[in-house]
Amino acid sequence: MTVPERKAEAGTSSGAGPAEAAQERIAIPEGSALKASETQPSAISTTQSDHPYAPAPTAPRRRRSSRLAFEAFLMYTGASITIWALPILTRLRVVCVGVCGSDSKLYMWSIRWMAYALGHRLDPLYSHVIWAPQGVNLTWVTTIPGPSFAVTPITALFGPLFSLNLLMIAAPALAAWASYLVCVQVTRRFWPSVAGGFVFGFSTYMVQHMRAQVNLLLVFCVPLAVYLVIRRLNGSIGRLTFTALLTLALVGQFSVSTELFATMTFFAGIALLGSVVLGRPQVRKPLLSTIPLIGSAYVATAVIVSPFLVKALTDIPPHQVRPLDLNSADLLSFILPRKTMLFGGATFNDVTRHFLAYGRDDTAYIGPAILFLLVLFAWEGRRNRSTWLLLGFVALVGILAMGPTLHIDGRPGIALPETLVTRVPLLQQSLPERYPMYLSLGVSLIAAIWLSRGVGRRALLRYGLVGLGAISFLPNLSAAGYDQPPDVPPFFSTDAYQRYLRPDETIFAIAQERGDELAWQSAADMSIRLARAYVGPLHPTSGAQLKVVLSIPKAGVPDPFDLAAFIRGRGVGAVVVQEPVPELLRAVLDQTLGQPTAEVGGVAVYEVPPGGPTP
Repeated sequence: MTVPERKAEAGTSSGAGPAEAAQERIAIPEGSALKASETQPSAISTTQSDHPYAPAPTAPRRRRSSRLAFEAFLMYTGASITIWALPILTRLRVVCVGVCGSDSKLYMWSIRWMAYALGHRLDPLYSHVIWAPQGVNLTWVTTIPGPSFAVTPITALFGPLFSLNLLMIAAPALAAWASYLVCVQVTRRFWPSVAGGFVFGFSTYMVQHMRAQVNLLLVFCVPLAVYLVIRRLNGSIGRLTFTALLTLALVGQFSVSTELFATMTFFAGIALLGSVVLGRPQVRKPLLSTIPLIGSAYVATAVIVSPFLVKALTDIPPHQVRPLDLNSADLLSFILPRKTMLFGGATFNDVTRHFLAYGRDDTAYIGPAILFLLVLFAWEGRRNRSTWLLLGFVALVGILAMGPTLHIDGRPGIALPETLVTRVPLLQQSLPERYPMYLSLGVSLIAAIWLSRGVGRRALLRYGLVGLGAISFLPNLSAAGYDQPPDVPPFFSTDAYQRYLRPDETIFAIAQERGDELAWQSAADMSIRLARAYVGPLHPTSGAQLKVVLSIPKAGVPDPFDLAAFIRGRGVGAVVVQEPVPELLRAVLDQTLGQPTAEVGGVAVYEVPPGGPTP
């Protein structure tokens, strides 16, 4: 069958009544530049033929579609600002969007480090300014090199915190917008696609990580990759353009998070395999011709990121960094909100506190409203193969998100398939609690398709159900820690440190919260080196030095002999402790180093004597 014949068949599929025909058009919001009479047929019918071909859009239609996409992006950006940044919009240079936790300090440092490394022609993937003198391989640290590089001009003008805040605000909007592009390719309806974008961009996964984890929030490249594949299947994008753009999307996601790049590849493989095996012939044939192009994009990506891969493969963590059971979803997590959620979180706290995963990391909640939507979607499309492909993907992601062992109310049960996934080399360090991002993407597409099928009063009821589900994702912003400034003592925020510390001197910085030392170094524009710094769960040291690292500041005080050995081994020239200094810690420091040289700007400075300390 020729392409024109396929196009004709796609336009004349039998059994399409008025409601079905209506769903094949883009729904135009009132006041939009695109009139209802100027809509175009769907590229992929989700209710009739599942045919992959459609007439190529004309230039005016492409412009109108672009205008609608821009309108959708503005909506998402406005929602992100309203939820997360409206009270602090004029203070983005001094106050954190979300929580100024350890991870936020690490990302601030990463953004500053990228600008510093580029300006001084240093290797951005290996830093000697932290964990001096040996330094640390940053390929296994969440340093977001791609976004850090992209915002370098902004960082130079306004500082790393401003750049981080922009990324935090943009992340939900970009994720929602990219999901919108996927939904509108499938439904050709504006408002259902806008709603689908909201379901993904403001899902529990995004809301939970808006506390601090920008590396887990910049996921827009995942739905963009899906969007490109759909464009290729409907013939609206050429082979070379598709391969080049998909390569950019893959490189972009790799530059944000290698973990999400690995899981993105894994779940994409599952989706492609399911579509090839269970999809209809009209979809299977173009999909099989697209798979080699996808492979080519991955090869090109591997070449581009090869310097990163070489460094990463030379320093693979020898064991699982985080315990999987403590970073997996409980079965009840899908229907019971954690206390970090605005609605219902406190109500069910007596149950959810039994879950093994931390409340702030549990991203599995989709709520009763969305679960009811999935049931209705299954019933209405029970005779459609694509319905079960979508629902099967969502269910599989949910099963894998529960980790290697099924837990119900915190109690362990049977083994789950995730046990097999943990044996895959590139997925060993991935955390199941982060898989619901892919579940949310599937749910967003299902929501858009389901909404596009509604007409009249039924459509209003459907939007009400989806809206109820989206509202249930809202965070509890009254939780302590939101909208706070980084804890940088005046010693570093002014030029006071220059009077007591030598340029490029290695210091042992002891802050009250881990990660604060990174903010101190960033405020000092990398002019000092850190003997110890928070780089996530990995510790580039061992033995007695590790005891010192783990004991400060949370667990108490180090042994004086271990502290002296750490200071000598790292070539520390000064110890800088944030005040007030705990009495036991001050006693150990006084015993090891003598009285502090100065107490100024919110810190106590201990100068290390020549030859090192002798406790």
